Amino acid sequence: MKEEVFFGEGMPNYQKEYPDIYKAIVGLNATYTGKVIDYRTQKLIALGINAAASDDRATKKQMISAMKEFNITKDEIVDVLRVVLLTSGMPPFTKGMKILYELHASSVKIGMHRIRIDCYTMPLYQEGTQVCKRSISIRPLNLHIHKL
Repeated sequence: MKEEVFFGEGMPNYQKEYPDIYKAIVGLNATYTGKVIDYRTQKLIALGINAAASDDRATKKQMISAMKEFNITKDEIVDVLRVVLLTSGMPPFTKGMKILYELHASSVKIGMHRIRIDCYTMPLYQEGTQVCKRSISIRPLNLHIHKL
């Protein structure tokens, strides 16, 4: 695994307030660099573990990282999620698939580049009606271009 790259939000606090704990965690993290299994495979394993634990935030971050760093495909992630289905059941599997579809829907392939636009949606209401109609407004937040 990468040294000093953590998905937990509390790590910067540990680094400042408890440097001894932070140093121990970094040292522990360094032991998982893999002697036989390469980092790409470790990334897929980490993705499966997070998906099996139904950790939406970590699963999404692992998927984004895997696609960005290793060009891991949608089909490879689905294979990982098949193992999650077998070992952890339908709820974590469907959560993982939902995250994958959301990520895949927000990316567009143009030539030799894949462009992903991070968006948010918000409800818009039609004034003067008794029933509010919901529509979607999409505003790009970030643009990510990855060479294929």
